[in-house]
Order: sequence, then structure tokens, then C-alpha cells
Amino acid sequence: MKRKPRAMKVLHGTDQPCRRHPEPDLPLATETEPVDWLTGPEAVAEWTRITELLTPVGVLSAGDLTLLSHLCNMHRAAVLCWRVGTPPTASAMTQLRLVYAEFGLTPASRSKVGAGQKASESDPFDALMSG
Repeated sequence: MKRKPRAMKVLHGTDQPCRRHPEPDLPLATETEPVDWLTGPEAVAEWTRITELLTPVGVLSAGDLTLLSHLCNMHRAAVLCWRVGTPPTASAMTQLRLVYAEFGLTPASRSKVGAGQKASESDPFDALMSG
């Protein structure tokens, strides 16, 4: 099973100090202008959508931008297939889904770390642990 980046664990409230492993200290992506080799307007639109989701929460690092670019180009290829009435190949859709999952952008990838779930304020264990 792949490890989630610590930033994703912190974001989803699942970070535990006893389970921390050393991670490369990559700088956060602050410049999120689309790269010049995106293949069309669909790819640029997807770049903008994803960077607007991930940059504010501190999950997108400068090292992720190349993979994000590939994701956006793969997204564009799938959109173009659908527009001409031909479904993308199963292989292409699988690759696209796997890369979306790397960024935590699929329902299944979010559910693995409990994304969007907040601890109940009346949880007796939390009350005990907080003092």
C-alpha cells in the first residue's frame, strides 16, 4: 500500500506522530501558471481547476507539477475521445484514474484517509485525550 504524503494526512486529520516517516522537504507550489506544453484548452482548464483545489490547502508541491501536467494532457485526450463519440480505451481511463488518485482526487482515494470527515465534538475519547 502506498503511503500518503504527510500534508494529505494533516489535511484529512489522520496524521499521527508515531507513524511519521521521513519525507523529502519539497517546496510548496506557489507559481501555478500552466506549463507551456499543455496540449490544449481542456488541459489548461483542468490545470486551473486542480491547482485552485490543491494549492490553498498546501498539498501541491513544486515536484508535483510535471505529473500534474501529464494528468491534464491525459484528461484532454479523454475529453477529445468523448467529443468525437468514441470512448477512451480502458487502459487510458485506468491511467487517468490512477493519476487522479495520486493527488487524492477520486472518491476512493479520499475515503482511504477519511477525507472530509471531522471528529465528533462529543467524542468521549477525544475529551479524555485533550485533558
